[in-house]
Amino acid sequence: MLRPNEFSGFTPMGQHPVIRSASAWSGGNLPTADLRQHGFAGVREQLHSRALNADALSVAAQFKTAKGASAEARSELAYFRSSVSGYKPFGVPSIPGAHGYISTGSGFKGYNIYFSDGPFQYLVGTGFSSTAKRAPSRAQLIAAATELYRRVHGR
Repeated sequence: MLRPNEFSGFTPMGQHPVIRSASAWSGGNLPTADLRQHGFAGVREQLHSRALNADALSVAAQFKTAKGASAEARSELAYFRSSVSGYKPFGVPSIPGAHGYISTGSGFKGYNIYFSDGPFQYLVGTGFSSTAKRAPSRAQLIAAATELYRRVHGR
């Protein structure tokens, strides 16, 4: 999970309990078969920036194996690639094996970065109005994800 100030201007909102149910984790948006196959427990943290009127998300999930974490990241990316409007990938050279993508549609724009490290899978993302005068940048999200990666890598 992101620490305070790792994603500049964003603050955590509410509680973030551990989720162990595949259906609760997917929220009806992700295939649950892989989640059940690889066994997991995860935590989601919602963040908000008043200054930017934008939301963000920090997700961490632990799987039984490193292979399971990598497989889940690939599965989720494949799902989003085929179902997200305006999907456009971008590189994240500061994190080995990371995958970033932009999503656009319905007056909304978002940046998301997936990576895995050992048995853990991480997602850091932000979303905002596509007409926002001030919005988080892709570079800011990459910097936040890179800070998270540096802190968790190999631990």
